Amino acid sequence: MGMCKGCSKVFSSLEMKNGYCKECLPESEKEQVQKIENISNGHIDYDDAMLEAFVAKPEEVLWYKKSFAKFNVNGMPVMKWNWSWWAFFGGWAFLMYRKQYKAAFILFIIEVITSFMYLGLITAIFSGGYATYFVYKGYRNKVSEIESFVEDNNKRIDTMKHVGGYNGWAIVVKIVWTVLLFAIIIMLASAFDMSLDNADSNINYYGQNYSY
Repeated sequence: MGMCKGCSKVFSSLEMKNGYCKECLPESEKEQVQKIENISNGHIDYDDAMLEAFVAKPEEVLWYKKSFAKFNVNGMPVMKWNWSWWAFFGGWAFLMYRKQYKAAFILFIIEVITSFMYLGLITAIFSGGYATYFVYKGYRNKVSEIESFVEDNNKRIDTMKHVGGYNGWAIVVKIVWTVLLFAIIIMLASAFDMSLDNADSNINYYGQNYSY
């Protein structure tokens, strides 16, 4: 139970959001709540239905819709900064999770190279800011391809459910790869230290013999 900040009436916690009842919510939050209800009840238009089918996670649809809107400038795709913690920590796995395999492969190669150069953090920051754009590009390509082959909107939405969605196994692959990569780096660092120690030992050995 709680008291609404707007009308001072008491409502259950299920009927309130951010301290307001549904009637007293600010307009911006009312719109968001309405969109969530529309998605939950299935009362959404074609574009929203296609996006929901692509994302395949109702709780993430609004985030992707807002993010994709940034990249759409009068119908033209424009790369812009859009932060994602998932993309920051996941990197190429985030793109693989969203079935953007070509972009995932390129980012994977970049991550491997920069990891051995100790520049992995820079790559992660750029991934966190720009990786979502490549998901948007993939979405646009899928929509165009589906609409060129399928005429019925309902069948288009159904098709997007099959070609969109996500790969849950990408998270497991990322964890395994990260552990493996760290193990390789540690082994290489240890081998390098051992070679330096051996070199120092040889120098000391020959230095002692030379003194005699």
